[in-house]
Amino acid sequence: MTKAKLNLIIDALMALVLAAIAGLGFLINWVLIPGEERRAVYGSRPDLYWLGWDRHQWGDVHLVLGITLLALMVLHVVLHWGQVVGIWRRMVGSRVARMALAVVLFLLIVALMAFPVFVTPEVVEGGRGEGNGHGRGAAFIERGMRNAEGGTDNGLPDSRSGRGGRGRGLGGGGRGGR
Repeated sequence: MTKAKLNLIIDALMALVLAAIAGLGFLINWVLIPGEERRAVYGSRPDLYWLGWDRHQWGDVHLVLGITLLALMVLHVVLHWGQVVGIWRRMVGSRVARMALAVVLFLLIVALMAFPVFVTPEVVEGGRGEGNGHGRGAAFIERGMRNAEGGTDNGLPDSRSGRGGRGRGLGGGGRGGR
């Protein structure tokens, strides 16, 4: 295979992967919306899926595609290294300035890629009803808390809170409670 054909294949793959990254970013941001936005749009916080995957699973695919694009970009630069060096020499005349700019650019690239390793997330404790109990396990936690408080564990709405598990949307529909 000629170098020109290899470059064309790599460039086409980069374009496809970039388009997939953008499309998945749009899907995650505007279709599989996060909890508080789901509440505003749907009046509750339903789980949203596309092709059986939620926004976090598509986020994993988004990450893998990003790493793939990075690998393809490195390969692209390696295959065009002669052009990169020639253009760099014409753009920056002084050898000292070229080296200084190259070192700064390299350090910025490394810092931007490595910063997640050094970041400590801010941990904020939230109470009940503040949006921190979302996810598939929240219903089980809430049901267990109602049971501990003397409520029902039959999956029907608790008469004290008007909320419950199976009573809404899955064919139950009846008034439950104690």
